[in-house]
This record gives sequence, structure tokens and C-alpha cells, in this order.
Amino acid sequence: MMKKVFSFVIALVVLLSFSVCAFAANFINVQANAGKTELVSAVSDNGTDATEHVVLTQYEDRDKLEEEPRKILEEAYDMIDKAADLTELNVRLKNTTGGLIVSDLFDLDSDSDEVFPIKVTIKNNNLGGFIALLHYTEGEWEWVNIDLHGDKLVFTADDLSPFAIVVTGAGSRGTSGRHGGSHFVPSVSNSGAPRINSATQRNGKNVFGLFVITPYDRLETLPDDLQGQIKAAYASIRDAEDVSELNAELKAAAGEKTVAVSDLFDIRAVGKVEYSAKLVMDADDLGNFVGLLHYEGGEWNWVDTEIDGNELHFEVDSLSPFAIVVSVETQTSAQTGERAPVFFIAGALILAAASAWFFYKSRKVEG
Repeated sequence: MMKKVFSFVIALVVLLSFSVCAFAANFINVQANAGKTELVSAVSDNGTDATEHVVLTQYEDRDKLEEEPRKILEEAYDMIDKAADLTELNVRLKNTTGGLIVSDLFDLDSDSDEVFPIKVTIKNNNLGGFIALLHYTEGEWEWVNIDLHGDKLVFTADDLSPFAIVVTGAGSRGTSGRHGGSHFVPSVSNSGAPRINSATQRNGKNVFGLFVITPYDRLETLPDDLQGQIKAAYASIRDAEDVSELNAELKAAAGEKTVAVSDLFDIRAVGKVEYSAKLVMDADDLGNFVGLLHYEGGEWNWVDTEIDGNELHFEVDSLSPFAIVVSVETQTSAQTGERAPVFFIAGALILAAASAWFFYKSRKVEG
């Protein structure tokens, strides 16, 4: 009998341990201090170096904080920990494909109010699947507009408090649509950038081979002026409230669908060729295709297209960045902790049943 009771208790402990772990599934390595964020620099709006006035404290070191900032940091942690889905934290996260996790949670504080507004540069070696930097203030998670430079994030803040780095659980896959940002999703086939299959000028001349596609993740191969254009195109998508708002025709085509950019790339001509041409581009899987946009003069323009299987037919009069927009479905990954309530309830029920059983046995002995 004692062996059976012991086995039952061990099983119960294991189950409850799983339920506790599930509640922390919205984080990766926060307490293990992997992917730790470091403060690189802080510069006041007037250009004064304010780095010595700013302190970054990891969540695991929260006991070093004064009582009030420590409580706020723990409150920020609890809000993430208890979220059934991290897209609940900020409306812009709802444009992602799910599977989001927080790779680091930390507090930033300053010993002087005179440094604000302040431009902060932080460094983190776990930005491969970067989605967003969030700022916890007055009980809410706010989206932070950032510049991403390799392993560094640069942003401007009017006040400092807890910050969280959100990444995709799948990580970055490094092709044309996989450069981070909540409005970007991986290409469906995971095969990289689109390819030009044919190019014909309006006079009928075959100019195939004279048009080149360069995906965003290879922008360093572009001339400086074209790099600036595609970076600006990327930033406009990243900072948009909703991708469908980039263009009126896109908004009409999207309807009630949630849309995101699957591929961002530059098309340019090499050699002497007229830009007015009809292009046929292979985008592998266009089943969720919504529209093709062309970034020109700081605006996204709609491109009329025809689809033939996996090929996209369209005409161009000028060249610069293009974006393929697709419909996406927001999915909740098991990593977001949605199963946590199930494990918790199951554990609670088993614990209650065990208590009732032991109570019954003790009463039976007394009787």
C-alpha cells in the first residue's frame, strides 16, 4: 500500500511540475541569462553622452533594484507569463504568424530626468528571429520603433522602465522575407527569393537576364542608393500599424484578411535596357497571394498582376523595391503557454482527488 501511495505522490509532483513549467513557456532563457542584453550607449537629445546615467538590470538581478522598480519589473514578468498568447500584449503583434516568445526581459533606469529624450543602443546576441521590442509603461506594453543593426537595437525613449525582446520561436531563416518585424512572414516554400523567369520589352525584345532580383537579406550587395531605398521600404512596413494600410488597393483586396509581407526585394536592370518591360516572376507558392506592391517616392504603389500557377506576370515602368503581400492566419503555438491552464486544472483536480482519498482512509481508520 505504501508503495502505491508513494508512486501516486511522485506522479502528482511530476504533473504539477509540468504545469508550473507551462506557465513560463512564454519565455526562453530569461532566468538562465542566455541572450543577455547589454547597454552599449545612451545619448541625450542635445548630443550629450548619458551612458553613465543609465543602468540596465536583468530580470534575474531584480533584487538589486529599489522596491518600486522591482515591483514594476515583476509585474511586467507576470503579465507576459500569464498571457495565453503573446499577441495579447500589443495589437501590432497580432500580425505575426504566432509562436512568439520573450528572449529577454530587463529594466532600464536613469538617475537623471535631464537626459530625456534619450537615444539608447543595446546589444543582444539572440536577435536571429527578432520580432519586436516592447516597453512596459503604466500597465501596458507599448511598441518601440527601432533600428536594427546586426546584434544591436537603437531606439529613442522619453522614459525608461521594463523592456522585453520578442522573437519568433522558429527563429530567423535568413531569406527574402525573413528579416524580422511583425509584418513579415517566411516564404511558404522556404526556398528563398522570387526569380525572374522571363523579361520582354514592349517592343517584343527579349531582355531576360538583364533584370536582377536582390532579396532584402542580401542588401549589402546593392549600391548605396539602392540600399537606402530598400531599407526605407523595410522600415515603412515594420512601422505600419497594419500592412493593409500601406496602399488603398491592397486594403480593398485584403478585406477582412490579416496580411503580411512574405518577400521584400529589389529589382534592377543591368546593362542598357528600357525599364518598361513585362516580367514573369516565379514566387513558388502564390496560394495566399493578395498583392504586389512597388515602393517608389516614399510610397507603396499597387502593381496589377496576373497569376499563372506559381508565376506572377506584371509590367514595370520603373524599378526599386517590391513586396509580395500574402494572407496569414494567426496561430497559437504550444510554446506560448496556451496549455498551461489545462495542466494546472488537471493538477488541481488530481490534488483534490488525492486529498479526498487520504481523508477517506483516515476516517476509515478512526472508525
